Amino acid sequence: MARARGVLFWERIWPIALAALAAPFAFVIVSLFDVWRHTPVWAHVGALVAAAGLAVYAVRRQGAGFALPTRRDAAARIEADAGLAHAPLQALADRPSAGDASNPLWRAHQTAMAEQARAARLNRPALGAAADRVDPKGLRFAAPGLFAVALAAAGPETATRLSLAVNPGAASGASSAVVDLWIDPPAYTGTAPIYLHKAGERLGGLRDQVDAPAGSTVVAQVNGARRFRLDFQTEAETVDAEAPHEKNDAGRVELGLTESGLVRLRLAGRTTAWPIGVLKDRAPRVRFVEPPAGDDDGRVGLAVRIDDDYGAAAGRLVLTLDPDQERPLDAPPLGAAALAERRAFDLPGLTGAPGERRIAIDLQADKWAGLGVVAVVEAEDGAGQTARSEPATLVLPSRTFFRPLAKAVIEHRRDLAAAPQAWTRAGRAFDAMTFAPEFFYDRPKDYLLMRGAYWNVMRRKGEDVDETVAAFWPLALQLEDEALELARRRLEAAEDALRAALERGAGDDEVNALVEALRAAMDDYVQALADAGAQDQSDGRESNRQLDDGDLDALLDAVRDLSEAGAQGAARQALSDLAEILRNLQVSRGAGGGGGRDGEPGDAQGDGEGGEGDQAGAAGRAGDLIGRQRVLADETYAQSLDGAAGAGAGAPDAGALPGASPGSPTGPDDAPGAAGGGRSADDIASDQRALSRDLSELRADLEESDAAGAAPGAQGDPADETRALRDEAGRAFEEADRSMRDAERALQRGDFETAETAMEDAIDGLRDGAEALAEAQNRDGARQADGGEGPGGGVDPLGRPVGPIGDGRSVGVPDEAAYQRARDVLLELRRRLSEGERTEEEIEYLERLLERF
Repeated sequence: MARARGVLFWERIWPIALAALAAPFAFVIVSLFDVWRHTPVWAHVGALVAAAGLAVYAVRRQGAGFALPTRRDAAARIEADAGLAHAPLQALADRPSAGDASNPLWRAHQTAMAEQARAARLNRPALGAAADRVDPKGLRFAAPGLFAVALAAAGPETATRLSLAVNPGAASGASSAVVDLWIDPPAYTGTAPIYLHKAGERLGGLRDQVDAPAGSTVVAQVNGARRFRLDFQTEAETVDAEAPHEKNDAGRVELGLTESGLVRLRLAGRTTAWPIGVLKDRAPRVRFVEPPAGDDDGRVGLAVRIDDDYGAAAGRLVLTLDPDQERPLDAPPLGAAALAERRAFDLPGLTGAPGERRIAIDLQADKWAGLGVVAVVEAEDGAGQTARSEPATLVLPSRTFFRPLAKAVIEHRRDLAAAPQAWTRAGRAFDAMTFAPEFFYDRPKDYLLMRGAYWNVMRRKGEDVDETVAAFWPLALQLEDEALELARRRLEAAEDALRAALERGAGDDEVNALVEALRAAMDDYVQALADAGAQDQSDGRESNRQLDDGDLDALLDAVRDLSEAGAQGAARQALSDLAEILRNLQVSRGAGGGGGRDGEPGDAQGDGEGGEGDQAGAAGRAGDLIGRQRVLADETYAQSLDGAAGAGAGAPDAGALPGASPGSPTGPDDAPGAAGGGRSADDIASDQRALSRDLSELRADLEESDAAGAAPGAQGDPADETRALRDEAGRAFEEADRSMRDAERALQRGDFETAETAMEDAIDGLRDGAEALAEAQNRDGARQADGGEGPGGGVDPLGRPVGPIGDGRSVGVPDEAAYQRARDVLLELRRRLSEGERTEEEIEYLERLLERF
């Protein structure tokens, strides 16, 4: 019965739907043939209104007698389809008008009707007869074929033409369109966009040829036009794109340029063409400027030159074992698998503009450290083309271990890496080294570690040798310096936990707890470094400023604050900066000094002509002179307060003043107020005279180093800037020397007030000279570390470092203001995004910016 009612409903609604859809369907077919492009707007509007009106009229006319089918209608339809007489389905629902339903005659009637009802069936809907009443000429049968032809004619423009069908006048107004057409070169080229057409210029005709790098994209942005077409025609094919009408009558399309061809823009019946010459990207070339070799820090120094159109996008150092290297007599021969292995290390310092690069990479922890290798540098440009340098052989630097057990572990680690097949030899060696531990081992932990190494070798039986070799490095470090290695592991675990929390957007409480855990691990690591007696080998570009706990704490606080502000990207960057600093951190054993190591004041001996070392020593000596001059000024001030020579009760303790040299006359033992009483004006004048002599010696050393390092340079040479700063320092020291002599003469006269003023002037001159020397050191250090004066060094016009990076030695303490700026930018972006008057394009732009934080 339910299906019969559904069939009846479909048969009754079908004529109404057919009549209602006839006019809209015809309108769609006409639209697919793109008739409205050549039709006045008023005719287009009239056709659209007429189609809608005819549909409404058809519904009202055909649906005048429409009624939903009832159950009796369904029963009658089933009986008619089955050819049943006497309406058995309807009879089954009857009840006797008089008497009882248990009457034998009534029951016999119901049984007979039920028997007939078993033959009931339902035919398919008779749609043809219903449609014939609406479409007696059968035009509905031609409509699908006509629609298929219209779809074929529209092709890829189907969606565009259908959208234009309901938007009268969409093709009009092209004369007022604002057209911008340009070519975007690939990002790796670093070249500016090439404009083909700017707003306000006339369209039409053939323009001059324009050359663009391979991989460029031509972009068309048209505002105020309903539709336009952009295509790129080459000898092989034509690629086109049509911009449909979008919001605010704005359209944008892009086409890739793979080879030379013709770019054409069609708009409002006018065609403008630009011949485009595609410049193929030349393959890069890379070569060694100097053979690779180990430096004093145990790193592999690389000096390479890269030649390319736009510079390198990636660089790698590829190492293979040198098959011709000499092996110790007791060492196993090189294995075939080891000789076939190829190890690659990324070199971010090779990226950037073409030119010379000087970088260093630390491979002391690599399994091939101490072995002879064949080194090849690979450079890849932005187009994916790779160049290889000529091979060069060298022995990888290895860390020096002093404890015999650690040395043995490293030796067998190296042998396993070079000859995996000799694993039984390593196993026997570890077994022998763990013989009779009660006699040969003072620390049970060392025995257990060595025994664990033995079982690590024996259980693998020559399989997964790389994992065994990798496990031997931390083992050797732990045997050499257990506390430092454990502190390093704890630090790395704390870093990983905080990084994971920032990536998943953890809450403030969790981040704060992880920050404090990292702070504790960092303190333990720094203390372990100090206990290990590591010396400071920080890069000269850091102005010889020693790293202290406050710097590291400031970075940790920046991570926490940025996370609380919602700047997760900036917080992760701050954490990466901290991790890089800690990886390269070494703590000085000396507490003071003027730039030297182990607490010794820096001297004036340079490491080259006009080099970095003499500047660092000179800056340190200048700092020492400032401290000594400040002590004398404090003594003079105390004498002026007391009003009598020799009174020094109010002077400060020179031993607590920064910069006081242990060997200077004003050291802690000679400080005013120390045992022995105060000093006279003659004593202070004598010290002032000695200080003036030391400054004169410093000036003479600077002049001598400048004369030795003088060399002609090109205009704007970075070395000229360094020399100018050193000259500025010399002038400042000369003024300071003059003020010192004035102070000495005033002291001899007993004029403490004049002496104090002269001493303050001397301090200002010393400070200016020291600052100039520090700046010269920064410039010179950056120039030398970045490969001299080649195009890869220095900074760009915005002050950002360019040239070689990634050597792990140029990591400084980021300025806290940088993270504050990140927070300020984040808050400003959120404020602008919250303003309700922003357009959708502005909102999308601001959201993209927020993703970067």
